[in-house]
Amino acid sequence: MKTVVIDFHDFNDSKSVHEFLAARLEFPDYYGKNLDALYDVLTTDIKDVNILVLPTGRDWEQRMIKVFTDAAAENPYFSVGVKR
Repeated sequence: MKTVVIDFHDFNDSKSVHEFLAARLEFPDYYGKNLDALYDVLTTDIKDVNILVLPTGRDWEQRMIKVFTDAAAENPYFSVGVKR
C-alpha cells in the first residue's frame, strides 16, 4: 500500500494540495482540482493508497479531510489517517 503524507503546514491553500495529490497519485489529466473531483477520483480511480494527514486546523483543510474520510468509507482500497 502506498502512503502519502499531507502535512498541511507545507501548503498555503487547497489549490496547492490538489496539485500535489494529482502529481503524487497520478490523477487523470481531466481531474478538476476541486472537492467534488477529488471525491470522484478517490472513490473510482485509487487503489491501495493510504493518506496520512497532518492538519493545522484551517477551515479549507477540514473540508478536504471530510472528503478523504467520506471517500475512504466508500472505497475499501483507500484509507486515511489524521494525526492530531
